[in-house]
Amino acid sequence: MSAAPRKRAAKPEERRGRATRPEAASPKAPAKKRAAKKPTAKPRELFDCAKCPAFCCSIYEVVAVTDRDLRRLAAHHDLGLRAAEKRFTRKSGDDRVLRRKKDALLGSTCRFLDAETRRCTIYESRPTVCRGYPGQTRCAYYDVVRFERNVQEDESVVPLIQIRFPKR
Repeated sequence: MSAAPRKRAAKPEERRGRATRPEAASPKAPAKKRAAKKPTAKPRELFDCAKCPAFCCSIYEVVAVTDRDLRRLAAHHDLGLRAAEKRFTRKSGDDRVLRRKKDALLGSTCRFLDAETRRCTIYESRPTVCRGYPGQTRCAYYDVVRFERNVQEDESVVPLIQIRFPKR
């Protein structure tokens, strides 16, 4: 009876399922090319703040002000933190929020809304919550404005929208 031919022992890299190829082991082997990442396009926004009467500045009674927001406000107005906090914010429960002012068009608005232009006077220093608004490609308030102006066939129509939060 003849003995079966003896198999050679597997190398460590072969045992782990990573057999080396001569071309991969060579220092002159070409580097693997990675697929270039395509730049992700920013989603198209389906609203135009310039055509809105600034609902976002008026319908929310509470606009939270973080410590970072307060530092931006203070720097924008060249004030100390305490002075900026006293001048621009108030307490709402445990939260620090922006003060509001009367508005002929919508009742009351953020104190930093220009009543004539309907634009933010501190845009570059606005609070975090304002920076992220509306947080999606559509703005429901802009949709309401466009709908009502279209139905009424009058570009000057301003539907009144109000959100009320229950007292804490």
